[in-house]
Amino acid sequence: MTEATEEISKLTILSKLKALILSVFLPLGVFILSQILAAIILSPVIPGLFDDTKTTTIAQNFAYVVFFELLALALIWGYMKWRKHGLDWIGFGSKPKLRDMALVIPVAGVYIVVSVVSFVVIEMLQTGVDLNQAQNVGFESASGTLQGALAFVSLVVMTPLAEEVLMRGIMFRNINRTFGFVVAALISAAIFGVLHGQVNLFIDTFVLGLALAWLVNKTNSLWPAIGLHMLKNFIAFLYLFVF
Repeated sequence: MTEATEEISKLTILSKLKALILSVFLPLGVFILSQILAAIILSPVIPGLFDDTKTTTIAQNFAYVVFFELLALALIWGYMKWRKHGLDWIGFGSKPKLRDMALVIPVAGVYIVVSVVSFVVIEMLQTGVDLNQAQNVGFESASGTLQGALAFVSLVVMTPLAEEVLMRGIMFRNINRTFGFVVAALISAAIFGVLHGQVNLFIDTFVLGLALAWLVNKTNSLWPAIGLHMLKNFIAFLYLFVF
């Protein structure tokens, strides 16, 4: 190998490493920064954000969640405008297509089966993992039509939209461009799982992340992934607040 070839090889490795770091830390940075900024901005009217001795109401939780998710989307929009990226960069290049959205139901079925099997296997192995640990979504005490509606908008509409833009629209798609589907799906799904903060949730969201990545890779669109994520959260919403 000549010196020139070695230099090119080094540059290629460095460029790939740079792309990987940017693909991971851009969405994570936006996710964390938007939460911090939202907490600082809203703390005068929602003191419970920084003071554990004070409780927050359902309306306040709704305001915080929606505000930081809209802020995250705004930051991504600003970054895209700065880098001169079009909406196709995150998978919004065209309107939802019926044939793509039709994949949501069968993929949801596969996700559910794989997730259930994963839980059964882990339970059989007696790993000591609490598979029944409840997730704190901030709306557990919601009651009545209005509070239920606030929980629905936050958990079923806004959260899937913001998370898919960050995790699949930016992280997965950009890693996929450089390293291919398998690496991109595994990395984005693993980080997606870790962000949920619980081992039992990691298992489920890791499997979900793989399914969402497959949909984006198959359709080259973010819409089906958003649809599946909303469907999953809607089922969880029904379980938590209806049945």
